[in-house]
Amino acid sequence: MMIYCLKNMLLNIWKRKERQLTDSDEDGDIVYVERDFDEYKNSDGEQDERNYPVFNPEVIYEPEFELGMIFSNRDEFKKAVQSHAIKTKRSLIFSKTAPTRVYAKCSNEDCSWKVHLNKVKDENSFQIRQYNPKHSCGTTYHVRNLKANWLSERFLKKFVSDPKKTIRVFRQDAIDELGCEISKGQAYRAKRLALKKLEGSPDIQFSKLWDYAEELRRSNPGSTVLLGTKWMKFI
Repeated sequence: MMIYCLKNMLLNIWKRKERQLTDSDEDGDIVYVERDFDEYKNSDGEQDERNYPVFNPEVIYEPEFELGMIFSNRDEFKKAVQSHAIKTKRSLIFSKTAPTRVYAKCSNEDCSWKVHLNKVKDENSFQIRQYNPKHSCGTTYHVRNLKANWLSERFLKKFVSDPKKTIRVFRQDAIDELGCEISKGQAYRAKRLALKKLEGSPDIQFSKLWDYAEELRRSNPGSTVLLGTKWMKFI
């Protein structure tokens, strides 16, 4: 009996050792194991999130994922996945969406790319716990993740500088920059959403002053129209 118990104890120790040494799951995907997370604990034995890479929302349209990366919320992560799909020209899907986790994978069933996000215990933030960065599929010109709302946010500054940009010009510029197919309907909806977001923007309201002055000149021939701002006046 003692020999049997000793054998089982040694077997369990060996199994734990094997789990600690491995750095991949059964599918061959790179994963964090408990040993890796222990490296980020401070002297009190608590997790020190300052050692984890934190996602920078300023690069939301050019995201780079890392194992252990921290996201402030699920929506930030989902938008980053959407941008990653467009950037890499591959359609991605969310295989699981729950309050405490979000799983994304390539829409190509034969592709091994995937990323798993889980909620950090006792925190509001989320963390990438599993990530396989390699695509085994080819790129596509028709990315299903490309939506009008994403386009409106991505090119919002272009509409600030030129709110009168035509749908045709905007669509062609976006296609050239992204290298993805954009329908006329998507371009139309994107511009409409962008202009709606800019309603009340000081830059947009200021640009309308010139249109208003021009309309006054047109409707009142021979009249002098003075357009004034806080600092200067224009005739």
